[in-house]
Amino acid sequence: MTFSGRSPWDTNDSSIRFQSVQYGTHRSQRMDLIQSQKPVDYTRPRKWVVFVHGGAWGSGFPLLYRLVANSFVSQGYDVAIVGYRTYPDAFVDGQIGDIVQAIQFLRSIETRDDERGDSIDMTLIGHSSGAHICMLGILQSKIQGIQRFIGISGVYNIPRHYQFESKRGVERISPLAPVCGGNLSQWKQNSPSLQRIKPSITRKHLPPILLLHGEIDSTVPYTSSAGLYHSLIQQQQIRGNENQDPLIDLKVLKGVEHSETMFHLMFGGVTRDVLMKWIKN
Repeated sequence: MTFSGRSPWDTNDSSIRFQSVQYGTHRSQRMDLIQSQKPVDYTRPRKWVVFVHGGAWGSGFPLLYRLVANSFVSQGYDVAIVGYRTYPDAFVDGQIGDIVQAIQFLRSIETRDDERGDSIDMTLIGHSSGAHICMLGILQSKIQGIQRFIGISGVYNIPRHYQFESKRGVERISPLAPVCGGNLSQWKQNSPSLQRIKPSITRKHLPPILLLHGEIDSTVPYTSSAGLYHSLIQQQQIRGNENQDPLIDLKVLKGVEHSETMFHLMFGGVTRDVLMKWIKN
């Protein structure tokens, strides 16, 4: 089974149900819902993958990423490809708010006829800047109620990434600086790697986390994910309560570039293989 990105009225694949729904009033506050038409087993939580695209905080929309659903629908997952307001329509806080709103909307339509609290098993996946806003929202306890998070090729240290963009000569055209606050102090506040998390918040709100990054990523170096991983692990060790904290895992993918991770999710490859194995385990 594959999902081609065609509208539901011109596809012959009767096993797929596609909807594009508006979860907010802005034109960008939309998400594509891609689901199997197979009968639902109501004795088990419904499994959802919520995918948040990248685009340097200033571009991207669900249509470009519909093929990501291929990896999951065939494995029994329903998929939501979330669109959100990009810069200059929204800054980081607004983008996080959109993800929160989208998750709440999805949960509301799923539980409308089923009031069980465990009726949805939700995996949140973010790519690049999408991974950044998801991770920051989780650490700020704004994004809650998810069972696991996967960050792919994410930007987690804003001051360091600004320096990296400066070396590439793209810092003046990149939305990174203004969307994350416009000054060093706010960049630090919006950097997941630089967050100091209260132990009670960590145990209560952080889900299991997988960080995936291509070893030869020239857009966002893999050291970005490695830095976040070591920051979270160090905070666990300082508190001395590793057994009470969520699983945090890092996988650096040899020979993989930035955009390749998305191609792997769409068409198959090591990113998809590692990700699916981790979810199932």
